[in-house]
Amino acid sequence: MDIYLQEGHKNSLYERACNSAENIISIKPPEALNKKLEDSIEFTRLNVKTSGPFSLAFLIIIISLVVSVILGFLLIVPFSLLLVINAVVVFFGYYLINYPTHLKKLLRIKSGSDIVLSILYMVIAMRSSPNLENAVVFAGSNLKGLVG
Repeated sequence: MDIYLQEGHKNSLYERACNSAENIISIKPPEALNKKLEDSIEFTRLNVKTSGPFSLAFLIIIISLVVSVILGFLLIVPFSLLLVINAVVVFFGYYLINYPTHLKKLLRIKSGSDIVLSILYMVIAMRSSPNLENAVVFAGSNLKGLVG
């Protein structure tokens, strides 16, 4: 998770998939969801546009439907199994659209716990020598996470 806040990080599979899907077909999300996605993408520093997750989910659902229709006409797979697979793909598409929002929540939780630790480290350093600059350096050198 720490790679999302580093400059020059290598694109994740999600980022590459969103950008590829957006190059194939670009679908803009509704305005309410667009603002929410924009805030989440900016916070997590994902290398995608707001239309990327929507395009990826739409493309995966369409490919799944086309494959299931082809398999249904060839009678290779039972119809009930195709319905279950398509339902799973729709839920997976919902997850792909909301992935930046979930990642934002996860990063906020992790950074919140790191902030508590940084305050604790600063208090410990201030007890030994009452110097704020040294306390900040001590806290920064001991933290390994989003804040450190």
